[in-house]
Amino acid sequence: MRILIFGKLGDIVHASDLNLEIENPIDIDSFKTLLFEIQPALIQEKFAISVNQKLSTDNTMILNNDEIALLPPFSGG
Repeated sequence: MRILIFGKLGDIVHASDLNLEIENPIDIDSFKTLLFEIQPALIQEKFAISVNQKLSTDNTMILNNDEIALLPPFSGG
């Protein structure tokens, strides 16, 4: 799966995207566990996760070919 990383999160991991292979569909909570194993600097950060350009919830399922985005906090105006 391709993981897009935006804003300060990209600065923290020194990348604008990552690739991660998963064997089975996983939920967001399991995805975060895998993500924090490969990018422990993100553990302390607050961010939203989108799956295929839709904001996710903890029970959203992710497939290997989905596009994931890590979105830092933002405000509108």
